[in-house]
Amino acid sequence: MLFLSDAKLISTDRNDVIIDLSHADLSNTDLSNIDLSGAHLSHASLNNANLSNANLSNANLSNANLSNANLSNANLNQANASQANVSQARLLYTKMRGAHLDRADLNLTRSGHVDMDSADLRQANLTRSDMIGANLRGANLADAVLHGSILIYANLNHAKLMNANLNHARLMHVDLSNADLRNARITRDQLAEVASLKKAIMPDGSIHP
Repeated sequence: MLFLSDAKLISTDRNDVIIDLSHADLSNTDLSNIDLSGAHLSHASLNNANLSNANLSNANLSNANLSNANLSNANLNQANASQANVSQARLLYTKMRGAHLDRADLNLTRSGHVDMDSADLRQANLTRSDMIGANLRGANLADAVLHGSILIYANLNHAKLMNANLNHARLMHVDLSNADLRNARITRDQLAEVASLKKAIMPDGSIHP
């Protein structure tokens, strides 16, 4: 894999990948520090793989199995991970700006300081995820399930949370300024714990001062 990466046979800035890794079985593989930018990894098995510090920017990870993978400090900016299984993955300091994770199964347990700025997380399953301090600024979480998630100190400024399920989510010190919470499942007690609701669109459609 390292040879293929160094030879630019599986990743390239020109998006003309020579070797297609879709459906490949790379489970339990050490892929740390590897360059897989733009790689075709749809439906690939990457469960328990070590992808720490890997470059997966612009990679196609749709429907891939990344469960229990170590993605610490990995770069998934602009990656397509729609419908991927990322449950129990380690996402410490992972960069996911602009990534597409719609309908993905995340269920994150070790994801402190993950950067999901402007990520597409529509209908994503984030049940009981640990996202303390996560950057979700401008993320699209419409119809996402955040039931029981820990979002303490998270940045959800300008986030889209329409119809999101936030039942039992821990929102202490969360920045929800300018967020769109229309029809979100969230209680007054939860809203009372957040750091800011300035100009947020509330569940009933009203705009917070």
